[in-house]
Amino acid sequence: MKIAVPVVVLGLSVGCLVSHASTAPFCVIDKWGCAVSAFNLVAMGYTSGDGTSTTSLTGNVVGPSGGTDIQGRVGAAGKINESGSGNTLPIGGAFQASGSTDSFDPWGANANGYLIQTAGNDSFNGGHIAVGSKGNVYAPGDSSSNYYFNNGGSLNPGGAAPLPTNAADWRTLSKDMITESTYLSTLTKSGTTTYSGTSWTGTNVTLGSVGTCAGAIAAGDATTSNCSNSSWVVLYAPSYTGKSATGTTLDVFNLTANQFESLNSNGTVNYGAQLDFAVPAGATIIVNVAGVSLTFNDAMLINGNQSGDSNNDGGMILFNLYQANQVAIDAQYDAALLAPMAALSGTAQMGGTFIVASVGPTGEVHNVEFNGKLPTTNKPPVHTPEPGSLLLMGTGILGLAVLVRRRLHA
Repeated sequence: MKIAVPVVVLGLSVGCLVSHASTAPFCVIDKWGCAVSAFNLVAMGYTSGDGTSTTSLTGNVVGPSGGTDIQGRVGAAGKINESGSGNTLPIGGAFQASGSTDSFDPWGANANGYLIQTAGNDSFNGGHIAVGSKGNVYAPGDSSSNYYFNNGGSLNPGGAAPLPTNAADWRTLSKDMITESTYLSTLTKSGTTTYSGTSWTGTNVTLGSVGTCAGAIAAGDATTSNCSNSSWVVLYAPSYTGKSATGTTLDVFNLTANQFESLNSNGTVNYGAQLDFAVPAGATIIVNVAGVSLTFNDAMLINGNQSGDSNNDGGMILFNLYQANQVAIDAQYDAALLAPMAALSGTAQMGGTFIVASVGPTGEVHNVEFNGKLPTTNKPPVHTPEPGSLLLMGTGILGLAVLVRRRLHA
């Protein structure tokens, strides 16, 4: 006799390791996105054909040259190695001895206690990785002799790893980041900003020559010193009413490769101008840049001041290099960077959240986590079920089992 058993479909979403951290900006990506928000460097690898690039990359991280450090967390689909024979690579030095974080680490809880996650390091050339205070390392099959642990922390201590743990899942994360990068590149830009090949024009661009910079930066925010430099271009959003104002808007700039090059040529105001963002407090700035090979070789300004770790407006700016397969940072850089198909290298200090295919060598890397608000795509964010939801799910399964048993004994 056939037994009709009712089917109960349970909707269970799997996502961020920490349910309260669903506000982290990259939670909109996929189930690893919340953790990505906590990492300084993420090298996902790239498989030819998953995006527009035809160059596959392994997801390795090579440490900064010259013995400098990576101050935040590092995740790699491949290996993490020091840049020279016998060198020690410090990772995670930004974090306090209490195991908590500094002001640039709003999403640290999402990392689940890990400072480093990698597929393992079997080519250290006689060097070591020095792990920041109380930080753990996830590196299956690796030897603890490759690490110096500072003030606690250990290798593979147990507990869920925050990022993917196998090649297939790293590829999934990479593809999801490519989808997000492509989506961001289609966002409607704020106002009009154009570059004709000889000059910049538009409703939200102003040349920084004497007498005009006050029009780009609200009265009281500009000074004589930063107005006297005629070699910079201010890109400011329609929402900008002064750097002390609180903004909640999303402002988007779309730059072609030619426009980007004009800002990185160390030339005159008409061709080659330092970039200055006029950023209202609380607003998120997305800069979409086309081009396959891009170099940052002139430092940015934020509200007329040199960007840096103490000027955390950089935590609200994301450069989205959606076509790039090579990116070099050769001047001080402070902003998030999403370039999921690219190999990142450089010679200068850089601070931000860097999500790329591979890394290194670079200059010293500072931990400035992206703190902006990304728009949601057609792929909804995923979150860990609340305890009440888990209890309800368990009750439903138990009830289904009792019902099936009764039917079988009827």
